[in-house]
Amino acid sequence: MLLADKYQSLPADLQKEAIDFIDFLFETRVKKKNLQGNRPCGLAKGEITINKEFYKPMTDEELCVWGIE
Repeated sequence: MLLADKYQSLPADLQKEAIDFIDFLFETRVKKKNLQGNRPCGLAKGEITINKEFYKPMTDEELCVWGIE
């Protein structure tokens, strides 16, 4: 039995519920997937800052904590 046949055999209230579920799937899955690759460059420009101490060299103790030295 094809999907369209199954849909047609449902009562009207269940057909509405099926349409609502399909819309839900489309909104949550398909639209999210499409948005992932379409973000413009510079979207968060000016929103993110880096602490001035970020570029300060780490002490030997800090390097040991991170297992670098």
